[in-house]
Amino acid sequence: MRFSLGTALGIEVHGPDLVLAVVRKGFRHFELQDHAVINDFRTLPPNQLRERIRQSVRSYGTLKDRIVLGVPRDEAVVRWLELPLEVEENLDQMVQFQVERLEPTEENGSYYEYQVLEKDEVTGKLLIQITMLPRATLDRYLEILQPADLYPVAIRLSSIAYHQVLLAHADGLPAEQPCLALALNPGSIEMVLVSGSSKYFSQKVGLGEGEALTLPSILRHVDAFLSQVSPLGGELRKIYLSGSLARSLLGEFRARFEDCELLRTHLHLAPENLRAERVEPFLPAAGLAISGLTRSGPARYNLIPEEKRLVLERSSMVPTALLAGLLAVMSVALLGRDYFQQSDLTHQIQVELNALQPRVQEVMELRERTRRAELRLAELQELMQGREKVLGILREMTEKTPDDAFLDQLSIRGEQVTMVGYASSASGLLSNLTTTESLDTVEPRNIAPARGMGNREKFTFDATSK
Repeated sequence: MRFSLGTALGIEVHGPDLVLAVVRKGFRHFELQDHAVINDFRTLPPNQLRERIRQSVRSYGTLKDRIVLGVPRDEAVVRWLELPLEVEENLDQMVQFQVERLEPTEENGSYYEYQVLEKDEVTGKLLIQITMLPRATLDRYLEILQPADLYPVAIRLSSIAYHQVLLAHADGLPAEQPCLALALNPGSIEMVLVSGSSKYFSQKVGLGEGEALTLPSILRHVDAFLSQVSPLGGELRKIYLSGSLARSLLGEFRARFEDCELLRTHLHLAPENLRAERVEPFLPAAGLAISGLTRSGPARYNLIPEEKRLVLERSSMVPTALLAGLLAVMSVALLGRDYFQQSDLTHQIQVELNALQPRVQEVMELRERTRRAELRLAELQELMQGREKVLGILREMTEKTPDDAFLDQLSIRGEQVTMVGYASSASGLLSNLTTTESLDTVEPRNIAPARGMGNREKFTFDATSK
């Protein structure tokens, strides 16, 4: 019997299909247990999609709360931002502010997640990677999957799979020099640069009409990609090839690069009765499943907003039945005490009580989890009540703030608003803010030259919201 530290289901959106992979984690290895493809999933009715998945994945019933969905890389936007180290204490607000500046309109809003890639104390800079997925795209996937009884615990870019699958590779994640994974398929090239356990950057490019997938065309796209990710630095240690065309291009790559191999070659993932080439189409889904079993770097990414992650547990008659059974056993013991003194009956009752005890404990824990979930939901509902007002203020401030100014702190307590930031002309910014519809009064508390910030002034404004 093999010991298991968990099992997860990875689902990759691959064009019109869903690619499924179930991965189990042991002490020192991962194992692919199930894999399947659901064709044309968008056209299937919810009940038929649910049945197709249940038929394909034997352990589906135990994995419903361990599902990770991967969306195509080209459906999302990934940006790198360099920010002053001073904004670290208010990084969440600053990132939200930057995201809103990148979004053209509210209708084109995005769900987003970010990660600090580097923190340089010498230059006083933070390097941030922001991943943005259009709200309409994510909501559309949830609308398809949830009626089919599929509730992903996380939604991530499928590119993360090439980072996570290296945890099941003989090489492991690169410790110093980065490595490059290339997914080569007809009509597209996906490039993933992996640098250690916490950094990865990806890009997917589609080939033009009539453009063949040849080594020179691939290298042109790779050179352009690597020039964008220079902050990760370092000379490439190795190149891994994946995808349906990887095998046919391996010889040309090896003639050009010293250390290059198929990603599946030394991948300790497939069971002994499954050939490595059969695993190739399921590598991204397997990597997504692995990301649901680890907490290394990018595996903490989740594009589902917090208010959409909470799924209340369904009510059940099991607790009532268990408690009723326990009371029945205790009643039999009490009423039969005067009539049944034999030790074998007493022993039998004790056995029944001992057998029920773990399940009673499980019921009590379930009730406690439900209570905590309800409290959390109440907190989220209370938080959402004030969110519309806060977003209105942030949206107007985004429109009124010039490109050479930014906020370091923003505090909104009831009707009182406090702003701390930097601007080339604090008085000019003050004049802009007095014309906003969401702020009643804006008064300067302090304006002073900002050392180490060029010609900027540090300002503190107090305002009252309408």
